[in-house]
Amino acid sequence: MIAVVCGLAGCYRSGANGLAPCTVSCEPGDSCPGDLTCIAGLCRNSDGTCEPTTGNSDAPPGSGDGSDACTPRTIGRTPGFIKLDDTCAALPPVTLDTAFNTNPGGALCDPGMTSVCLVQGSTITLTNAVRVVGSRPLVLFATDSILVTGTLDAASKSPGLRGPGGDGPGCNVRNGTNGDGSHPGSGGPGGSFQGLGGTGGGAGGNADAGAGTELSASLRGGCPGGLGGTNNGGQPGGSGGSGGGAVYMLAANKIAVEVGAKILVGGSGGLAPAGVFSAGGGGGGSGGLIAFDATEVVIDSTAILLASGGGGAEGTGNAGISFNGADADEPTLTTGATGGASNSPGGDGGLGSTRSVRAGGNGGTVTTSTDGGGGGGGAAGFIIAFCANLPGDAHVSPDITVNGSP
Repeated sequence: MIAVVCGLAGCYRSGANGLAPCTVSCEPGDSCPGDLTCIAGLCRNSDGTCEPTTGNSDAPPGSGDGSDACTPRTIGRTPGFIKLDDTCAALPPVTLDTAFNTNPGGALCDPGMTSVCLVQGSTITLTNAVRVVGSRPLVLFATDSILVTGTLDAASKSPGLRGPGGDGPGCNVRNGTNGDGSHPGSGGPGGSFQGLGGTGGGAGGNADAGAGTELSASLRGGCPGGLGGTNNGGQPGGSGGSGGGAVYMLAANKIAVEVGAKILVGGSGGLAPAGVFSAGGGGGGSGGLIAFDATEVVIDSTAILLASGGGGAEGTGNAGISFNGADADEPTLTTGATGGASNSPGGDGGLGSTRSVRAGGNGGTVTTSTDGGGGGGGAAGFIIAFCANLPGDAHVSPDITVNGSP
């Protein structure tokens, strides 16, 4: 297990023997301080709640002894991207076990929020394989705790399936150089986020196409790869892959990612210019964002957190046949999503980012006048734990950013 306890900004009330419930982690069978009991990994009140129980337990709420009084508080710390209020309104527990979308009007989204899809509850438990797509980033907010035991798949996948908040505004997307009467199209650059996307490979004298600028971490998804350049007859090159989605988890007490659980926000692979000869392959999309903000963050060493970029597509030759880049589903920690390759004399696609290499790989360059350049691989997104000092042995790509600073 990886377990870290951090102080959380806001108002707190003391619990049994001066210790607030749900601020100490425990294992089954452990003894907890005072009257607290080890339940679901935390020292809680005997009924499993996290509310303090000092004073006369028979007194009515609000009687002045502090027994069941609730003090409104703001949850979230200063380096984080979002803070939300616990107004003491009773929230039901939420279980996420089926696919949903984050578009405005989405069934699970709080209608009072416009920029993000806010799903809130006293506790949030994610089980099974849950696919999330949509136009807005996903924010999970719990006034107690969040538990992930299944797979939260907010990755983008080819063709056209976009994770929540992927390809949002602010991306500096650049495309491959178009062909002309004597030159084929160059490859589209990979999407940039935490690192630069790979360059699109040059073709027949057309120069490599440089990627757009890196972006600072914020509550947003990743950026798309660029279009492959057109061929010398003006026919389109391959489309760029989409940037991965954004998932932000905010809890007052604990976030736990359990044994074998997965959170995926990888970018999708660039697309090949199928049926179009001498055109550039599309660039891979960048990875998206995973962020945790809680008093305690526990990530099991077998869990997988992935925010890598997708592979670039292969350029086409005079036969008009080439391969797409791979989506960043679950590449190993040392090998990125593969670029399209081996099906044409066009340039190969670049690799997506890895755990240690945040930039996308460059697309292949070709010098012949009939073959398009390969698309660049997508760059890494971000995995961030605010106010946590996590060891580096989890299955993550890229490495976790701590407290908002690499």
